[in-house]
Amino acid sequence: MDYRSEWSTRALSKLRSIIARLSERDPDAAQRLQVSIYEKIAFLRSFPFLAEVYQRVAEGEIRETQVGSYRIFYLVSASEPIIRILRIQHVRMNDPDWGE
Repeated sequence: MDYRSEWSTRALSKLRSIIARLSERDPDAAQRLQVSIYEKIAFLRSFPFLAEVYQRVAEGEIRETQVGSYRIFYLVSASEPIIRILRIQHVRMNDPDWGE
């Protein structure tokens, strides 16, 4: 069974920002990164439990995967077949504070 994917406003905004910034320097790299991220999300829709559990929360499990130099944090819902993309951030950034 494939899961649906949803993007948080924050994650989608961050993805757009990353792609826009990279496009200024290297449009081809930006395109490749964007395609790679969307392909990874499509893969996770079929196999949401393959990535490592980052944190367990009441709503389900926050898992982490990586595409290039970017970490993707997503929630696998405990009650519905949904993965929710929560954050995308560069690997050099500190771990997210989920209380933000």
